[in-house]
Amino acid sequence: GDIVFQESGSGQTMAIAFASSSLYTHTGIVEVRPDGQPYVIEAAQSVQSTPLAEWIARGTAGRITIKRLRGLSEENAQKVLRAAHTYDGRPYDFFFHEDAETIYCSELVH
Repeated sequence: GDIVFQESGSGQTMAIAFASSSLYTHTGIVEVRPDGQPYVIEAAQSVQSTPLAEWIARGTAGRITIKRLRGLSEENAQKVLRAAHTYDGRPYDFFFHEDAETIYCSELVH
């Protein structure tokens, strides 16, 4: 349920950084699977789960920031993960509309 941020290497990076005034241009939700392997639930080409190491490698210089919501219980963290997975397979929203048909990364985290 932790939120992970990075400066992505995508073609939209400069536009996102300019519009948001942030170095962070991509975000996702960390999920540690029962086998202990960490993944990131992200909206990229579609909403998908990506191994954390692969997610980090796509960013700039391997730098990430991970934030944890204070007081997030294990039960609520599981609810967050289940809610994020309801969007699995939805296409990425290149136009940043707030609708449920397409999803962009910060919209998924929100």
